[in-house]
Order: sequence, then C-alpha cells, then structure tokens
Amino acid sequence: LGLLVDQSNKSMIFENEGKLTLKTLDNFSNFENEEATLSEGFFRFSNLKLKSSPGKTIDAEMEFQNPKQNIYFSQRIKVKIRKCIKGEIVSGDTCQTCPKGFFSIEEDPMEKNIRICLFCPSHATCPGGHLIVPLPGFWLKNENQTQPRKCPNQQACPGGGLINETKY
Repeated sequence: LGLLVDQSNKSMIFENEGKLTLKTLDNFSNFENEEATLSEGFFRFSNLKLKSSPGKTIDAEMEFQNPKQNIYFSQRIKVKIRKCIKGEIVSGDTCQTCPKGFFSIEEDPMEKNIRICLFCPSHATCPGGHLIVPLPGFWLKNENQTQPRKCPNQQACPGGGLINETKY
C-alpha cells in the first residue's frame, strides 16, 4: 500500500500503483525525469533534475495519479534552490566548484558576483573548492587567510594540516 500525507496531516492510502509528477509553474525552470513510480510504499525518482538559477524559489506542482482507484491529487509546492557556497563561483545559471589548483573563499559568491576562481598561492596546494593547504615550512592563521606565511619554527610546520577535519 502507498500513503500520501499533506501539510494538514491528512492521509490517503491507496494500492501500490500510481505515478507522481513534478512540474514547474514558471518559464525559467524545468524538471527533467520528473515522474516517480510507486514501489513498496515509496515514490522513487530516477535521476530527477531541476534546472534553475541558484538562490531562486520555484513555484511547482506535484500531481499524483492512480487511475485504477480513480485517485487524482494535485498540490502546489515551493522549491528553494540553494545559493552558491564558499569554494564555488557563479557560472551562467549554475554554481561551479573551483578546480584543483584554484580556490575561492567568498562566503556568498552570488551576492558579490564572483565569477572567477583564484590561482593557488605560492607555498601551498589547492585541492579545489575553498581549501588552501600550506606546504612544509608554511602555515595559515585561519581558513580565510589566502597567503601562507613562513613558519618561524620549521619543525612546527610540517605542511598540510587539519582543515575541516580532513588531513592533507
């Protein structure tokens, strides 16, 4: 059996058949592979994608159909697309992660219209995103500092370090 529950906590039980379809209600966004099939009480989308601009809120509609039981259900929903984050830049209508050898540390790249990743600084490696990893003999005061400093005690600065709980 399948179960649909709406925002008012009203539920509808139906046989394990039917399809759920998502569609956008504007001309600027669209879903791909927007049909889900019902299996073992769960709707399963196969490779669902929504094309839209970062930071937008999309008006959409969810439709459920089970012709065998004569059940048709439609609900308007809002889908919020996340903004670009630290380590990404705005590229057209998408967020692009900075590749290896580059970085971006802007907290909100969309607000500042950041469209290029910066080259990795001297005395560091950049695995991509927002990470800057100092080489042996250098250190960074914090993750917002972009220029590695020479370490006064070389043995205390083996390079790499603990950044976001990942050893580099």
